[in-house]
Amino acid sequence: MRTRHRCALFSSAILTASLGVLAVTGPAHADPPAASLVEDGAYPGAAAILATQNVRLLAGDGHIIIADCATPPSGGFGVLKVYTTDETIGADGIGRVCFKVNAAAGWLNLEVPGVYEIRGDGQSTGTGHEVTAELTTDTGDQITVDVDPDGSTQVGLGADPDNEPTILLQLRAGDGPAPVAGTQPAIGKLVTADHSCTATLIGREWALTAATCLTPNSAQGTLVDGPPAGDTHLVLPGKTPIAITHLLPRTDRDAVLAKLATPVTDVAALHLSHTTPAIGAVLPGTGYSRTATTWTTDTQQTAATTVTAVTATTLVGTFSGGPVCKGAAGSPVLNANGDVVAIRTHSGQADCFDTTAGTTAVTDTRVDDIAAWTAEQTWTGFDDQAEPWYTPDGWNSSQAKYSAGDFNGDGKTDLAAFFDYDNSSTGLWTWTRNSNGGYDHVKLWQTPEGQLTQPAMTPLTGDFDGDGNIDIAAFYGHVSWMTSLFIWNGNGDGTFGPQTEPWYTPDGWNSSQAKYTAGDFNGDGKTDLAAFFDYDNSSTGLWTWTRNSNGGYDHVKLWQTPEGQLTQPAMTPLTGDFDGDGNIDIAAFYDHVSWMTSLFIWNGNGVGTGRI
Repeated sequence: MRTRHRCALFSSAILTASLGVLAVTGPAHADPPAASLVEDGAYPGAAAILATQNVRLLAGDGHIIIADCATPPSGGFGVLKVYTTDETIGADGIGRVCFKVNAAAGWLNLEVPGVYEIRGDGQSTGTGHEVTAELTTDTGDQITVDVDPDGSTQVGLGADPDNEPTILLQLRAGDGPAPVAGTQPAIGKLVTADHSCTATLIGREWALTAATCLTPNSAQGTLVDGPPAGDTHLVLPGKTPIAITHLLPRTDRDAVLAKLATPVTDVAALHLSHTTPAIGAVLPGTGYSRTATTWTTDTQQTAATTVTAVTATTLVGTFSGGPVCKGAAGSPVLNANGDVVAIRTHSGQADCFDTTAGTTAVTDTRVDDIAAWTAEQTWTGFDDQAEPWYTPDGWNSSQAKYSAGDFNGDGKTDLAAFFDYDNSSTGLWTWTRNSNGGYDHVKLWQTPEGQLTQPAMTPLTGDFDGDGNIDIAAFYGHVSWMTSLFIWNGNGDGTFGPQTEPWYTPDGWNSSQAKYTAGDFNGDGKTDLAAFFDYDNSSTGLWTWTRNSNGGYDHVKLWQTPEGQLTQPAMTPLTGDFDGDGNIDIAAFYDHVSWMTSLFIWNGNGVGTGRI
């Protein structure tokens, strides 16, 4: 046994919890119609326990709970037994009260007077939880005792009849927050000195949660840009706790970014949505909360929000599929793509443990409209250069052309490239990320014997057939007198269907310097194409190819160079919504006379025809 006497008062966190005061505030926002989902640590049913067992239970994390002293051992662990000089304490009339430790770490603030002995919960030598006990004497002397895990530890009068009586104020097991589990590796539990909630990894060094999860870190009682007020950790499934070093709160809603002391490099962060959910959308939310039957859980719980209203900063709705209880504050609410659209903050807490009444009302804080702010705040630059692949001997890479897209639907961007890989033919290859952090490369196609292999062409990526999978397209001068449009339709798993050739240049077109891009010009959800072609050896035209109902393409000439103007070099067009009307436009810088380059823009009208 090691006993340490201290005359100083306990930490403010212990005193605050002991007094039942929870100084948890956040940025100003409208009062919600339901209760906060922050796990405040208040012991469930404390009043009834005080009345029946004369034990005052104040607050904890749910990992040390009062228990029947006759509880049989499980997994080598029994119960902690606390003996007192007051026979009215406990349920068996001998002044004994017992506690169950149900996790590797936990804490409980309480008041038990007259304590003289504490017995560990180990059932044999070398077993039992490592537990410390905080006690105080009538004169205010503070004592910390390491409890023998599988034996008896005398305190107060038990250690020396001349000692003052002692009051047990805290039991603490283990070191740091308890581990958590779940199928969503980026969703963790955020733990402070006296309460907890849920947080989501949205970058290697950043997590997103509700501002009300965190004790105010300023004298004004509201969160400010700076470090948290006390020890705060994020615990991800299967990971050791990571300290939070800095907070970046929003001032207009219940949301805060928390910076991690150590970057997480082996867990894929979740992305924030840029799209506001529609009324009636059913959105799952996952977090660590009370259930219908237990105070706390270290396993992820999921329930859905059905959206009934959207405000400037919140989603209002009802929950289903399970209760939304304390501890769920900060839980990510996801759309069909798995992107975070909101975080949970309040609910009516119907069917939650220690709730006698409640509703299924739920309020979630929107984050879809602050995705750009979040990205700006969490930008951390680049890691050191990596080299996951290089060309084998003999490959000619001088005219390699490449593009990128998510070909297997795993949320990671893959690569596609044309390489002259054996000096006699050109191949189209893809590189997809594998579980080892490297890339698997596969040859999709090669030029048939006797066809041109150079110049290589730049592949374009997009959903050209509208099936939700990323495809590859390219204009290719595979014979000296003709350029074809080739398309490889993706299957969504990293493989592709057979090459198709929906269009080729008419006789006489000079395609040697064709430049092209892609975009959805008619708003049908399918990616279209635009290209500059020297189509009659005297002028250059801008053409578009839009998908038709037959699976082919309708091509339209939008523009051609006026007589007397330069037709070469052709320029690469760019696509984007340049006028902000929601339709995709085309822009290009063009050397149309020898002494001047102009910026040309063709504004799309959303139906696939240009405004000339």
